[in-house]
Amino acid sequence: MGTNVEARLLDWTCYECDDPLLAWPELVLAADVVYEPSLTRALIRLVVRLLKNGAECAYIANAKRVPESWAVFEGELDKAGLRRERLAIDSIEHTLPYSRDPVRTGQIVFFRVVLEGKT
Repeated sequence: MGTNVEARLLDWTCYECDDPLLAWPELVLAADVVYEPSLTRALIRLVVRLLKNGAECAYIANAKRVPESWAVFEGELDKAGLRRERLAIDSIEHTLPYSRDPVRTGQIVFFRVVLEGKT
């Protein structure tokens, strides 16, 4: 059995509702997407839509560079009824040289996000 993976660059504020990749996703992977508070609500709306369309969960990894962005992000997750589980990154093999720096590694967060009531 093969694996079919497709990546898509999305404008969270404007995307095609009939895009087949958005219609039946299996999984959502996002990295370095929490940086601008004004875009956070659009990001969360898109994640909710993908989860409601069938994605098992969303994995979101990000560096905590802008504290106010994280505060908005976590608040919007709660408002949208999304449950998050912080995952340990020490068990993930680091491939980027900067991620081995203990100071910077502490700023990287990795979450598994699901709709409330979904496991």
